Amino acid sequence: MHVVAICYAKTPFAFPVIGGRKIEHLMSNIEALDIALTAEQIAYLESILPFDIGFPATMVGTGKDYSSFVKNAAHVDLMPLPTPICPEGK
Repeated sequence: MHVVAICYAKTPFAFPVIGGRKIEHLMSNIEALDIALTAEQIAYLESILPFDIGFPATMVGTGKDYSSFVKNAAHVDLMPLPTPICPEGK
């Protein structure tokens, strides 16, 4: 299960601190670096429990879209969202 958590955490600007008590834990964590989750797997993980991003994203937007507050104030170009970090060759 922790391998899936490590794979899911491989997103830009998120750097999980990974700890363990045994060499086996370290080796398992290193193996997780070679695994890449598909878009469908990530969508499934995100659909299990709804997440309310809260303030200030509800006021200014999340990057996927901007709130009516921002849309009424100015024209803002949407930039592409960063993609997850994937193992080389995948």
